[in-house]
Amino acid sequence: MNSAARLQDAALRRRFKVLLDTHRQEALGCLRRSEAEQYSMDIERPAEAGDLCNQTASREDLFGRISNHRRLLQRIEAALRRIEYGTFGMCRDCGHEIKAKRLEAMPWTEYCVRCQEQLEQTRVSRVRW
Repeated sequence: MNSAARLQDAALRRRFKVLLDTHRQEALGCLRRSEAEQYSMDIERPAEAGDLCNQTASREDLFGRISNHRRLLQRIEAALRRIEYGTFGMCRDCGHEIKAKRLEAMPWTEYCVRCQEQLEQTRVSRVRW
């Protein structure tokens, strides 16, 4: 690899690291707000059964959001590690390069489009049986 290519790779890695750090901070903020909301729900105890049902539904929704934030944070952290290890942008399954357009949209992705589609097809097939 020539020096110009190495500089371009280093610049791309820095750009994606900044992008991932930004997404990480946003996800952490969302997680903190959701956890604070959960804490306030734990303190409030509705007196009526209807209100309790509403609160239970709200708790379930909130639990799902917190789980999603945590899962996203894990994926972002993994992507940051891949930058450090030099494997960022390579498909975890086939080893081919992930297109820049896909990485721009979801910099934490681990798979190229083809492998992601195959993975989702496998998951759908498993659910059917």
